[in-house]
Amino acid sequence: MNKDLILDKISKSFFQGVKHQRVLDGINLKFSPGKWYTIYGVSGSGKTTLLNTIGGIETPDSGYLYCNGSSIYDLPDRKISRWRNRSVGFVFQFFHLIGELNVRQNILLPCRIGGISPDFDWIERIIKVLSIDSLMSRAPATLSGGEMQRAALARALVNKPSFILADEPTGNLDSGNSAKIIKLLEELKDESGAGIILATHERELIETGDEIYEIKDGKIKSGKKGE
Repeated sequence: MNKDLILDKISKSFFQGVKHQRVLDGINLKFSPGKWYTIYGVSGSGKTTLLNTIGGIETPDSGYLYCNGSSIYDLPDRKISRWRNRSVGFVFQFFHLIGELNVRQNILLPCRIGGISPDFDWIERIIKVLSIDSLMSRAPATLSGGEMQRAALARALVNKPSFILADEPTGNLDSGNSAKIIKLLEELKDESGAGIILATHERELIETGDEIYEIKDGKIKSGKKGE
């Protein structure tokens, strides 16, 4: 079964007061499992909106998102949520950890929502690589920004999704932990065949990826390593 994600003429606009701003303007892209895609652009260029649209969180004004031959936006909300839970792992820029749950409960939440039995060997490997094994009983409010980012990444990986959508995943980390996260994402891509779609404005990450794209003025263009 073809698990490619295909964006067909995706457009999205917002109103800021009376001003109309087109954030995505006729985007056509294809993402395949097992490949790493890096999308770069300045803050406010539309990277987060693009990732949310790819993951079915935001609906575009026009255009289509196809997966397995289906138009995702035409599915009922329940089916979109099920597809997202099983096929997409999000690493949000602002974590979105649940304050009433401890770190372990946050990490296991996608399994609980999807009715999926956790792979505890995989989970233990994730938390050790991310150096958060000592944080499992802690509440999110007691964590540093870097610790919350690593917990959020573990949550995104727990179901071994077909695609990881990572929005500035190393923005709150030091260089050592940033390198660990990039290495773990590369291993996940190689071992489970997940596709990585990473949005960043960090110069050192722009060179990462099998395919590199720049988003500017609502348009996407192919980038080149070394630019």
